[in-house]
Amino acid sequence: MPYFLPEDYTGLPPVDPPAQPRPYVAAAGRLEMIKRFQDVIAAIRHLPALDLRIAGAGAFEADLRRRAEGLGNVHFEGRLDAAGPNEEEERRSAHPQRRAPRGRPRRRPRAGKSQGRGAG
Repeated sequence: MPYFLPEDYTGLPPVDPPAQPRPYVAAAGRLEMIKRFQDVIAAIRHLPALDLRIAGAGAFEADLRRRAEGLGNVHFEGRLDAAGPNEEEERRSAHPQRRAPRGRPRRRPRAGKSQGRGAG
């Protein structure tokens, strides 16, 4: 999604990300409970061959670090400046959501109930 800012709006030189020895998923944002980073950490427990690189800072950071204790594949990168993320990292980012696009909670169908209008 475009953000309508020129590529060099910070005035900082472009930064090449360091080479990573393992495949990874990057998640970036304000580290607050509502952003659901805890769900990404829970999911990465089942993917030990994949690293999770979390960029950001916030009030929920200490709790997220506790949740990630003992997981060698979770890395906290801290707050990055605007020149840090690049297109490659943006393609690998995670955006956990618990709500449907229009703000309604997702509903799971009940067992035995029909799946459509007018059915039954």
